[in-house]
Parts: sequence; structure tokens; C-alpha cells
Amino acid sequence: MGAVNLIWKVLSSRAGLAVMTMFVLFTWHKLDKGSAVRTAVAEYVAADELATARALNKALSEKLEKERAAAQAFELARQRTALEAAQLAEEIAAYEKTSSVPVQCVVSDQLVERLRAN
Repeated sequence: MGAVNLIWKVLSSRAGLAVMTMFVLFTWHKLDKGSAVRTAVAEYVAADELATARALNKALSEKLEKERAAAQAFELARQRTALEAAQLAEEIAAYEKTSSVPVQCVVSDQLVERLRAN
């Protein structure tokens, strides 16, 4: 009981109260400073992650636009090729109708070789 009375007397005095107040404020300052540092670090990391996500989003958007443009160019080329193929098929059919060469006609190997040589 003697120790409790001594602590009570010290805290009851102005000097003891001032010391205890300083101790509490010092402790609160140390704890609050650590909290402020943790908060600042968390905000910095969040800002950095947001900037990274925005940059990634921009890069993916640009890539998507390029892929869309490439797909559109590919589709146009495919349509042109299909049109050319249809025109060539029509030309071949028209040639086969107007050709005077009989279907049974076969070219000899010698003629093929001569034509290749020229």
C-alpha cells in the first residue's frame, strides 16, 4: 500500500502531474508520428499503384486500338481478295466457255520443256 500512496502523492502534486502529462504527451507524439509515417507511406503506395494502373490502362487501350485497326485492315484485305478470287473464277469460266481447245487435249512433255526454256 505504501507504493500506491507514494504514486498517488506524486501524481497529486503539480510537479508530478506535469511530469506525467509530459510523459503522456511524449508517448502520444511517438505513437502518432509512427501512425503519420504509416499513413504517408500508405498514401504514397496507393498513389503509385494508381499511377501504374492508369499507365497500364492507357497502354492496353492503345494496344486495343491498334488491334482494332489491324483487324479492320485485315478484313478489308480479305474482302478485296475474295472479290478478286470471284472475278478470276468468272474469267476462267468465261475462258472455258469460249476456248476452242478441246477438253481432251493434252500438252506433250517436250512442248512444256520448250515453253519453259523460252
